[in-house]
Amino acid sequence: MKDILEWQSDVEVARQQLEVTQTERTVQRLEFLPKISALADYGPSGLTPDEANNTYTVGIQASMPIFEGGLRSSRIKEADSLVKEKEAYLKDIETHVEAEAMNAVQTLQMARALVRQKDAEVLVVEQQLSLLKEQLTMGTGSEVDVIDAAARLASTRDQKEEAAATYILSQINLAHALGKIEDFIEK
Repeated sequence: MKDILEWQSDVEVARQQLEVTQTERTVQRLEFLPKISALADYGPSGLTPDEANNTYTVGIQASMPIFEGGLRSSRIKEADSLVKEKEAYLKDIETHVEAEAMNAVQTLQMARALVRQKDAEVLVVEQQLSLLKEQLTMGTGSEVDVIDAAARLASTRDQKEEAAATYILSQINLAHALGKIEDFIEK
């Protein structure tokens, strides 16, 4: 089933959302660390370029967010909660995709069985029609029975075609559930 999940765009979107949320959580956690910045400047300073003296500035600054502790803590808890939410959403999407694929496989199997059943019914009705035609030629059957059997044959063939269409639709649904509809269309 893991192969199915690789092809699904919904699963990929949910995974990317989870990654973004995890990155945001990491950013919130890094906000607790001290911030260190450096500054350097070098150049001439004076009223005219001829009278300029070379000057420089170098500085390092460190800051620690001590008064934002409660705010940072709540943001980290919020980010943790969002990550758990996205993980649950991803799991839900994966479960839904797997269930949809299994349902599509089961529907395809039932449609295939229905096609086989309708094939067998057509053979039976054709044999019945053949027997009724023989009885009519021998004088022991009636024309109404032959017409009724021909109508049943036409109806059974129609049902067979409907079963075949259902089978094709089941194949399309399975291709969609597996995320391979483009491959099916190309065929």
